[in-house]
Amino acid sequence: MSFFQAAAFDRGRGILLRNLLTDEEHFVVDPIFSDALPLRCVVIGRLIEFAGITMFDAVGPRVFGPGWVREIVSAANDDFDLTIPATHAQLAEFATELIHLYRDWSA
Repeated sequence: MSFFQAAAFDRGRGILLRNLLTDEEHFVVDPIFSDALPLRCVVIGRLIEFAGITMFDAVGPRVFGPGWVREIVSAANDDFDLTIPATHAQLAEFATELIHLYRDWSA
């Protein structure tokens, strides 16, 4: 589970996402999001890879504007003592807390 920022689109096919907490980029095959999400918006989600294709396993319904990037990274540093780029093990350890942050910010 992590926060991802929309970096680029291949309309009708997928979206290039940058993981705000690991600083990795992933091309996610999702025709619907490729047409619906605004550039630089932020979503929370979990990605899975199967047969060389990356897709969303879970995604939160609320989209945050690009102004939230600093808040998200700051919360990860301050609340969870994560140094960016975080490891996947650290993200797994704090998945529940990340969901709680998302829920609180979505209220």
